[in-house]
Amino acid sequence: MQVQKTIKFKVGELGKRKQGRLDFVLNNGLSATKEFLRLALENKTTSNIKLHRLGYFEIVKKYNLPACIVHQARNKAREVYKSWKTNKFRLREEIKLPKLKSLRVRFDNVIFQLIETDNKKYPYFVSFLCERGRSGKQDNRIYVPIIANSEWQKEYIFGLISKKYKKGSADLVKKGEDYFVHIVIGKEIYIPQLNSSFNPIGIDCGINNLAVVNVSGKPKFFSGGEVLWKKQNYGRIKSILQNKKATKKLRQICKKEKNFVDNINHQISSWVIREAKKVINPVIVLEDLKYIRETTKVRKKQRYAHNSWAFKQLQNTIRYKAYWEEIPVIFIDSRYTSQICPKCLSVNKRQKHNYKCSYCGYQANSDFIASINIQKRFLEAISFPENSTHKSAERDDLLMFNNSPKICELNLRVSPPKPKAEAEDYNSVKVLGIQNTNIL
Repeated sequence: MQVQKTIKFKVGELGKRKQGRLDFVLNNGLSATKEFLRLALENKTTSNIKLHRLGYFEIVKKYNLPACIVHQARNKAREVYKSWKTNKFRLREEIKLPKLKSLRVRFDNVIFQLIETDNKKYPYFVSFLCERGRSGKQDNRIYVPIIANSEWQKEYIFGLISKKYKKGSADLVKKGEDYFVHIVIGKEIYIPQLNSSFNPIGIDCGINNLAVVNVSGKPKFFSGGEVLWKKQNYGRIKSILQNKKATKKLRQICKKEKNFVDNINHQISSWVIREAKKVINPVIVLEDLKYIRETTKVRKKQRYAHNSWAFKQLQNTIRYKAYWEEIPVIFIDSRYTSQICPKCLSVNKRQKHNYKCSYCGYQANSDFIASINIQKRFLEAISFPENSTHKSAERDDLLMFNNSPKICELNLRVSPPKPKAEAEDYNSVKVLGIQNTNIL
C-alpha cells in the first residue's frame, strides 16, 4: 500500500524573465480552467471526454499551453462544476458557481523534475514545461530554484533523489508576490496484522482537554483552554463583522482561527507519533466520533465550541502521520468510555471532569478514565473476538492508493454495558461492560 504527503517549498530569487514566464503559465492556466468551466456549465456535463472534445484544441492554441497543463485545467474545471452541482444546499440557498481566483497549476510526475546541482546558494532546482513545444524551439522548459533550509525538507528531497520516496505531481502556486512549489511524495508501507502482542495507545478527544494520551500507563493531557478562549474571542469578532457585512475582514479572521487550530492539532499529533515510536509494537486507538454532534446536547452558550470542535481533523492528522511511520490506527465504539470504572467495571455518572466509582471508590479524571477504557476495549476485542464486531471503516480520504488494496481498518465495537444494577453492597454488583483486562 502507498501513502502520500505534500511538501511545500518556497521558490528562490528569480529574474524578471523567469517571473514573466511563470506568470504566463499561471494566468493562462487559470484562464483555461475558466474556459472549461464555462463549457461544462453551458453543456451541463461532468464528463472529461466531452469537455476534451468541446474545447481542448481551441484552448491549446489560444493560450499556448502544453498538453499537461490543459489536461489538469480540464480536470479542475470538472471537479469544481461537479462539486457545485451536487451541493444539496445549492438550490435552497441559490449558491452561485464559484469564481476561480487562485493562481495554481499542476504538473504530473512525468513533466515535473527535481534536480540537484552544485550551486551553493540553491542546490536544488525544479523544472517543468511552461509553453507549448514548437519545432526548432528548445527553451520551453523552465528551471527554478527551491529553498530547503530545514533538515526535514532536505531529508524528503534526498529521499526523492535516491528513489526512497516515489515522486508524485507538483503544484506551482503564487501567493502575493511569492512563488511556491508543492511536491507530492509517496512511499510503500506495510501495516502488520493486529494481535495480542501490540501495545495500545489510548487517545480520548474532547473539548476541555483536546486529547488525553495514555502511553504505557502514563497520561499526557493537552488542555483546550487556550483554544476555547481564542474561539470565544474570534466568535465575538465574527459576529460583529457579520452584522457589518465586512466579508473580507471576516475571511481573514476565519483563516486566522483555522490556522491556529491546525497548528495545535499538528503539535499534538507530532507528540503522539514521537511517543508511539518509542513503544514496542504500538497501535493507536481512537474513538469513533462520527455522529457525536447529532447524539449529544449542549447548552446554548456551548454550541459554538461544540460545533467548531475539530476532533476529526485531529484524528485524521494522527492517522496519516501514523501510517507514514507504519503504525496501525483503529477506531473503537465511544459509548460509556468515560463512565465505566476500570477496576470494578461498574457504570457511574461523572461530575464534570471528576469520576468517582460509588462501589469501589476509585476516582480520577474522567478523560483519563476514558483513555484507559479505550485501551481495554481494544485488548478485549483482540482477546475476545466473539464479543466485538470487526468491519472495514470508511476513512481513506487522506490516503492515496495506486492500484493497491485499501487497508482494512478495524472499527471495534464492543457491546455497550446495560444500565447500572441495583445493589446493596459492592460484592453484589454485577460486572458490566469491558472485560477485566489487566491494564492498570
